Amino acid sequence: MQQLHNARCQSGKAIIRYRFHPRHGEAVIVAGHNRHGDEVALIIRQPDGTLVQLPIWMTEDRAEAMMVKESPRLPLTRICANFI
Repeated sequence: MQQLHNARCQSGKAIIRYRFHPRHGEAVIVAGHNRHGDEVALIIRQPDGTLVQLPIWMTEDRAEAMMVKESPRLPLTRICANFI
């Protein structure tokens, strides 16, 4: 049995827990990982054999609990300040 992915594991399997991902709930093969600043992305194998990157947070338990809200939780001025 292969080990499920955690931050210290470079290969194995991970489950996509982010409910809005098209492959939600699937176990995927992890071929490695890349770091972009503070963000870590897993390199996963697609069903057709190609490799793609998946943000590691999409495999964490907290990703399954994420919900879409009707009203934004950040004020518009805060969002716009990030683009100035």
